[in-house]
Amino acid sequence: MRPHRAASAARTSSRSTTTDDTRRAVGDIGDRGHGERGGYGAEVTETSPEPPVFYRLDAGVAHLELNRPDAFNALSVELAEALAEAVGRAAADDEVKVLLLSGRGRAFCGGGDVKQMAAVEDTSAMVHELAQAAHRGVLALAELDKPVIGAVHGSVAGGGLGLTCSVDLLLAGESTKFVAAYGGIAVTPDCSVTWGLPRIIGERRALQLLLRNQVVTAHTAEEWGLVTEVVPDAEILESGRALAASIAADPAAAALGRTRRLVREAGGRSLPDQLDAEAAAIAHFAGRPEAASLIQRFAAR
Repeated sequence: MRPHRAASAARTSSRSTTTDDTRRAVGDIGDRGHGERGGYGAEVTETSPEPPVFYRLDAGVAHLELNRPDAFNALSVELAEALAEAVGRAAADDEVKVLLLSGRGRAFCGGGDVKQMAAVEDTSAMVHELAQAAHRGVLALAELDKPVIGAVHGSVAGGGLGLTCSVDLLLAGESTKFVAAYGGIAVTPDCSVTWGLPRIIGERRALQLLLRNQVVTAHTAEEWGLVTEVVPDAEILESGRALAASIAADPAAAALGRTRRLVREAGGRSLPDQLDAEAAAIAHFAGRPEAASLIQRFAAR
């Protein structure tokens, strides 16, 4: 089933809860128009270079776009830190109901920046710094109390694959390719790949992908459960925005956010502890105005 297409989009309103430095790193697009590269455009001057992550808040959807298109959105320390800051900004903003994650250019994310690794004298120290920065973004996404939608295209490799493990509903363009890529440079995975991937597609398939460095198509990824839905390449951003907008407009959006947290935290709890968490959550949301209205409406049928 194709995601529901929103009939219209509200004009952009954005509210920052970050410092001015974070604004510059994250790139608040505000009310600017669509860019030629398929994402939201931003006016760039010599004194305001494009940030590594674009942030736009529109009708309850915080859209985060990785913005290193010339490097296939490869993860640098700067991009990783900006992503963590952007997710933190969305987490702290009550106007944000859903987060949408995508990448500009020809790929969603090609993994860690191998060219940067090759250019430094102490590769080990540089990679450790990069992994730590990227992991802050992964944790921020995983701990978010709001649904996360991913709209990916082109290549999804290495750390980019790890980012998709923190996404709740993942849409992929039909020509998208997924690959672990770590074996290609004789290193081990990062960005939660060894934690998230087995939980999503199973240990055997995760090891198949990791040990054989297998390239997986979007349709195979959908069959395996890694991808929620495959859409035409030309429609990936439109479909992602429409799906995110439909959830943001749902009266149950806040409850859906807590639901994703309950599911993601279940693996670290015993059944009694999980039941306690469920009881506390359902009691909390049953007392909210949106639930009270819907409960009364249902009871009156």
